[in-house]
This record gives sequence, C-alpha cells and structure tokens, in this order.
Amino acid sequence: MSECSSCHTALPEGAAFCASCGRSQAGSAAVAKPLINPEAQRAYAATAQAAHGLVSTLGIEKTLCLIGGALAVIGSLVPAFYLSNLPPTAQPYMPAIGTLNLLRLGAPGVVIILLSIFLGLGLFVFRPSRALAIAGVGLCAIVLTELLNYWLLISGVSNAMATVTALAQQAAAMANNPNFNAANPFAMVGFGPGAGFYLLLVGYGLLFYAYARTAGQ
Repeated sequence: MSECSSCHTALPEGAAFCASCGRSQAGSAAVAKPLINPEAQRAYAATAQAAHGLVSTLGIEKTLCLIGGALAVIGSLVPAFYLSNLPPTAQPYMPAIGTLNLLRLGAPGVVIILLSIFLGLGLFVFRPSRALAIAGVGLCAIVLTELLNYWLLISGVSNAMATVTALAQQAAAMANNPNFNAANPFAMVGFGPGAGFYLLLVGYGLLFYAYARTAGQ
C-alpha cells in the first residue's frame, strides 16, 4: 500500500490518481504494457522485411503478378457463386449449385484457371515486352468484364425473383391464401457472389495493374 502525496489517503499500489482528492501521483503510475506482444511484433517485422526483400529482388510488377495469379487460381477453385434455399422440385437439377466454382463451368472455367497461371508467371517465363504487357492487359480486361457480367446477371435474377415473390405474396393476400409462402417455389431463394468471385476480382485487378505498369515502362 502507498499513500497520496497530498492528502495522505491510503492508495492501492500503482495508483495513478488519488480517489479522495484527485491529485496525480507522480512516479507511482503503473508502467503501461505494450499493446502488441513482443513476439508478434518481431514476427511482423520479419514478415515485412521478407516482403520488402521479395519486392526489391523481383520488382513490383513480378511481385504483383505472383500474388494476383495465386489469388485468381484459388478463387477459381473455391465457390464463386451461390444459390441457396432451392425448392425441392429444383434440387434434382441443381444438386451442387451451392458450391459453384469455375471448374463446374467446364471448358470456360479451365481456360480461366490456365490463364491465371499464365498471367501469374508470364513476366517470369517470357522476356517482359510491350507486346506481352498489352496482351496481358487485354486478357485481364476480358476476364474482369466477364466476372462483372456474371455478377450483374446474378443480381438481376435475384432482383427479379424478389419482385415475383413480392407480387405473388400480394396476390395471395388478396385471395386470402395465408399458406402462400409454403407453396411458393421461389420464396427465400438466395443468390449472390461467393468468396471465389472476390478472390478472382482482386487477383485479376492486381494482374491488370501489373501488366499496365509493364506496358507503361
């Protein structure tokens, strides 16, 4: 126990202020603990140093190509779109739609995966040139456009189904049919992009930027 330097009230050890008079207790404040664990801080510094060394060795364009290509390949293998809460009548025709990745699209999905590998390693395998950079920018732009088209299509279908459901619910209410939701095959069907879609979007965005930088040199 210690006491206040002003009013001599007993204080707990390490108190910064007196609870009685409010006087600051100079020299008795507890030492603030670091917000970041020292081991975590050292690991962060080592990771940052390694990343800086990688960028310094390869250059920003090649580093972005590696990261973008890896993200694009991973995004091609994990679900890119989902369709949930299918009615029983539709489930036999779409058994795995909830895990729709690019591999399930067949040839187009395989082409995008191979293209992701090619663009990710293009600046390593081939000598960087303006022609290669322009080709890379064009291919990335095509894939990004197709991804956005898929997103717009899914959003449009989702909005259309929501509109149909709302209109049908209004009609059922007018017909005094309280059990409409149980009979409606489109009620609560969910559409949307999955994690793969966002990984592909970020990956091809990085690839586009890397090849655009190469083209500008």
